[in-house]
This record gives sequence, structure tokens and C-alpha cells, in this order.
Amino acid sequence: MLEFQEKKKIRQFLYSRPTLVIIAVIFVISVNATYRMYQKASETGANRDVAAREEAALAAKKKELESQLSQLKTSRGMEEEIRKKFRVVKEGEGIVIVVDNTKKAAEAAPAEPNFRSLFDRIRNLFK
Repeated sequence: MLEFQEKKKIRQFLYSRPTLVIIAVIFVISVNATYRMYQKASETGANRDVAAREEAALAAKKKELESQLSQLKTSRGMEEEIRKKFRVVKEGEGIVIVVDNTKKAAEAAPAEPNFRSLFDRIRNLFK
């Protein structure tokens, strides 16, 4: 009988209002902590994806820079870079500049109607 009375005391203690409030508070705190950890985990996953993309971009840039560096180590590559940046030529070389005159000629002489030019020609004959 003593055993049943002890179980009854334990049940009364566990089901009392203060105990239930404490258990509810602990439950709310643990749910809140779990939700925060979930948010941090999802944010970390997103940051990991961004970091992986940045790493891939940096690896591609590194590869490109290494190829440019290896090209600059050769005399031909160095010469090309100097010519591109400073517009210099070797002694005895010249520079050829190609100008497209078709657009300038069309802009300089606007097209006149044929009858106008014919009229001007006839007038110039009698002057």
C-alpha cells in the first residue's frame, strides 16, 4: 500500500500546475532553440552555395591569370602587351591607320535630285 501512496504523490507532483508550467516553459525554450538552429543551418547552406560559386569564379580567374602570366614570360607576349598598352613600334616600323571614307563621303555630299543638278548644269552653260 505504501508503494501506491508514493506513486500517487509522484503523480500529484508531476501533474501539479507549477510543474506543468515549468515543463511547458522548457518545451517552448527547446522549440525556440531548435527553430533558431534550423534557420542558421539553412542560412549556412545558402552561404555555402555562394562561397562555392565564388570559389569557382576565382579558380577560373586564377587559371586565366596564370595563362596571361605564362604568356608574359615569353618575349613575344611581353612585346604584345607593351605594344597594346603604350602604342609603341620598333625602330624601322610604321603605323598604318585605315579610315573608312564611305560614310564621310555620304555625309559630306548629300544626294540631290537629278533634275536639280540638270537645272544647275543648264544655268552654268549660259553664264
